[in-house]
Amino acid sequence: MLDAIIGDPETKFHPVRAIGGMIAAGEKLLYRRSIPKRLGGILLTILAITVSVGATMLIIAILGRVAPVLGLAASIVIIAICLAFRSLLDAGSRIRRDLKNSDLAAARRHLSWIVSRDTDRLPETEIVRGTIESLSENLNDAVIAPLFYAVLFGAPGIVGYKTVNTLDSMIGYRSDRYLKFGWFAARLDDVLNYIPARISLFLVTAAAFLLRYDARSAWKTALTYGQTGASPNGGIGICAFAGALNVTLGGTNYFDGEPEMTPTVPPVGASAHPFSLNDITRSERLIIASTLIGLFISIIIIALPAFL
Repeated sequence: MLDAIIGDPETKFHPVRAIGGMIAAGEKLLYRRSIPKRLGGILLTILAITVSVGATMLIIAILGRVAPVLGLAASIVIIAICLAFRSLLDAGSRIRRDLKNSDLAAARRHLSWIVSRDTDRLPETEIVRGTIESLSENLNDAVIAPLFYAVLFGAPGIVGYKTVNTLDSMIGYRSDRYLKFGWFAARLDDVLNYIPARISLFLVTAAAFLLRYDARSAWKTALTYGQTGASPNGGIGICAFAGALNVTLGGTNYFDGEPEMTPTVPPVGASAHPFSLNDITRSERLIIASTLIGLFISIIIIALPAFL
């Protein structure tokens, strides 16, 4: 609720930025010819997780010793900061407003903030597609998986997850520099997201049912095509949204002017309606409903021991 109200504070002291700075410093220290690349990446990952989780536990313990309510308050603030529910919705609504105002230049610029593809020449339909793909793919990383680890392990759990997620976003690329150095971080991110991504499928399907979208298609499309992409997890959300909204996601994207084809889901030729501005609104409603269902289930899980 706190994240939904205040969102992510724009400050250089943001914990995730601090984690990113620590990872960058660690990379300078461990990316050397004298250290095998995979070993350096493993050491950086272990070091970053240990420091970030350890610092979180220390802060909560110190404040809790002063007064238990302070330890609880610190945990709440840390969890809220590590969730990105409000930020995810803001990203979609910003682009939706630009398109509603027929400001394609602003929509392309704002889309470039959340995707890595070239956006400077995209027509409105491709802007809508890119927005839905980003929202659907990031629902798990921004909301569901962090909430999952917060339920299991509290504030240290969500910080540990965000550390691995940040490591993956910084060094988990299949480039010449990071193919070996970022291997461990990328694989660990896949492992940590495996269960939450499948929980996300359940939540999106349930949300689609409640919103009277195509819940059956969401479930079937994700099960059929969710593993066709490079990631074992990222495609599940995209496929679920494509089925729920009855649109075809994926296709040709451009990166530095070079075309790259991603699988289309459902495949071209399947029943799907053309993109419209309303599809972004419907995607935002899916995110809200999925998060509320996940929050409700989380509260039940946390409160259940008190009634047993």
